Amino acid sequence: GGTQASPRDALNRRTWVKFICGASNEDAVRIRSLALVYTLAGVDCIDCAADPAVVRAVDDGIGAAMLLRAACGFDCAREQRPWVMVSLSDAEDPHFRKATFNPQHCPPSCPRPCERSCPADAIAFGGSSATATEAAIQRNETGVRNASAHSGDGVIAARCYGCARCVPACPLGLIATESHTRAPAAVMALLRSHAVDALEIHTRPGGAATFAQLWAQIAG
Repeated sequence: GGTQASPRDALNRRTWVKFICGASNEDAVRIRSLALVYTLAGVDCIDCAADPAVVRAVDDGIGAAMLLRAACGFDCAREQRPWVMVSLSDAEDPHFRKATFNPQHCPPSCPRPCERSCPADAIAFGGSSATATEAAIQRNETGVRNASAHSGDGVIAARCYGCARCVPACPLGLIATESHTRAPAAVMALLRSHAVDALEIHTRPGGAATFAQLWAQIAG
């Protein structure tokens, strides 16, 4: 076959396809696998959290996919790598949040519908499980432990991408969401490192002033 269209060519042709890992999803192991699979599927861009470890996981997944293509006899000189994109928001945005609750307030009799409602397996109960052990060491951006010290129950922050399905599922209303934004300077450091090819800015109607402020920070 011919040379695969570059992401820029695909964008100009309006055939560009982006896979979204989630602006708040920081599960590097799963993200690497997703990047591998969707690179093989031929997407033009992989959008991920603006976190250095996550960006490295995406790059690693893309690299593994390129090696698989070569092993299967594809001419990798003609194969195009997808862009790596990260996102930044100029204000509060539901894409940049995580669930939080204190599991010590959960009664033992609760059937835990929050755990069943989570599509990312980001809520764990039962201190002996590997998932719960992972929960015990996860911390949110403010450094506050998001799980009880004795059981490892709670939100696994790296896996949570802020869908908030657990919030209405809790019969006691114990679950909330908190903002999980990135400093523009940290995002620009990723761009300057050439690990990222594209930046997506989330804004809103009437947000011209905050957009301009963010753009000035980026340009500076």
